[in-house]
Amino acid sequence: MYLRNIGVALALQILLISSWCHADVRVNKVEADLQTIRTALSLFKLDVGRYPTRREGIGTLVYSKKSAKLENYPVGGYLTRQPDDSWGNPYHYYVYRTKDGSEIVHLWSYGADGRPGGEGNDVDKHVYLD
Repeated sequence: MYLRNIGVALALQILLISSWCHADVRVNKVEADLQTIRTALSLFKLDVGRYPTRREGIGTLVYSKKSAKLENYPVGGYLTRQPDDSWGNPYHYYVYRTKDGSEIVHLWSYGADGRPGGEGNDVDKHVYLD
């Protein structure tokens, strides 16, 4: 009986640890994706002279006939596909224009719950570019 209880306790601990590690991996994937998209956006700006518009979004970083029409757009684009976050939600993208005409990009994921705020899997991750 005693060994059985120890076995159940160990199994529960393993489940808790594996779910915690899995959550951490998902958040790490989001952070890596955001850095990859950030790099692609920086390269896009170097080549095209601006960030993608809100309407174009980050989808324009993936090669298509429409994006290929942009001046200095490279064959193959900047991303092989438009990534979703670890929970299957699209990344959010917004371009702010300042009074002096410069651009500030806000790129983010709302986490597992898809809503602002949260902790653990629900934590929001943001990246800004200027």
